[in-house]
Amino acid sequence: MLQYVMEKMLEAFTTNLTPAQAMKLFTAPKDAKRTWPEYYMYLVAISEACGGGADYLVLNNVVHYAFADLRTVLMAKVDGTRQDYLQQAEELAHFAQSWELEPARHRNMGREVVAAVSKGQKKETRRCHVCNKVGHLRANCPEGGRGEPDLTFAVGDVVNGEDVWILDSGSSRHLVREESWLDEVELCNDECLQPNGEPLKVTKKGTLTLLVTACGKTKSVKLTDVYYAASVLHNLISYGKLDEKGYTLTHRNGQRVMAAKDGSDVAFDVAMRRNVLVVHSTVENQERASDVIMAALDREVSAADGVDSSVQKGSLVEFHKRLRHLSYNAVKHLAQDPSSGIEIADHRRVNCLTCAQGKQ
Repeated sequence: MLQYVMEKMLEAFTTNLTPAQAMKLFTAPKDAKRTWPEYYMYLVAISEACGGGADYLVLNNVVHYAFADLRTVLMAKVDGTRQDYLQQAEELAHFAQSWELEPARHRNMGREVVAAVSKGQKKETRRCHVCNKVGHLRANCPEGGRGEPDLTFAVGDVVNGEDVWILDSGSSRHLVREESWLDEVELCNDECLQPNGEPLKVTKKGTLTLLVTACGKTKSVKLTDVYYAASVLHNLISYGKLDEKGYTLTHRNGQRVMAAKDGSDVAFDVAMRRNVLVVHSTVENQERASDVIMAALDREVSAADGVDSSVQKGSLVEFHKRLRHLSYNAVKHLAQDPSSGIEIADHRRVNCLTCAQGKQ
């Protein structure tokens, strides 16, 4: 019977799923009509239909999308030291099925949890990549989840002065949390759902130009229909939107890139941080550099009589602070434009305390 169900499920997913489609299925709760073994095979079929490599999401779904009492037991039984995610997911699925079939009066959740925690548990000597402590791994990190779904990632927003964007297969639209980055702005009154199910209010949309690298070379990429949401945690580039425009994730000369499906163009390089796809970039203002720079500087200083104020010299750190903590890379890029009116005399990058505090 199970073999027949498996074959039917595989037939249903003969066509490839996009990452966005697969992520939507991986974050949906189990259909009450399916048994747990059937549901496990359904998740495996989804993983195979999106090209494989999603074994961890199979285990994650089995554990985190069970009902409350069972979820507590399953989370206690997960062995974070194991890398055979499918095997462990199958074992937990069979356990979940027997748990549901067992009469409620015979269940002892406390006993199951204690047994799962203590059973054959040896001391973990590896280090967690989330909290950097020895004794557990990311899957069991007490600081990694805090009740949020596994798809809500903790990724730093600034690395060496560059903005980090998450290439998100679960987001249906591009989202930005800095209103001033948008061009061609239009007012809107809309909502979208966050990974935790809570609504996210978006109030404006527009276009945005990013300065990125593509196969190591700097280029500009313009994103359209970018929405501003004040409370969004991270700047997001929607994989689904790029897929609609004919772009897909692939490799060129050993580099992970977002490129046209026909191979004609590479949009930007893509990196991996803590198992999250990210894009390193700086926002390129569409106004003339001189308008942006001089407008900010003129509010602070006025040139003395007889002094040429067309070019102002200073350190990279000084201009970073005077330009409302614009990223170091963006300041250097603007300074390369002769019309900007600034000249960087000291290119040293010093950690900015204000920026660090603002990201906490």
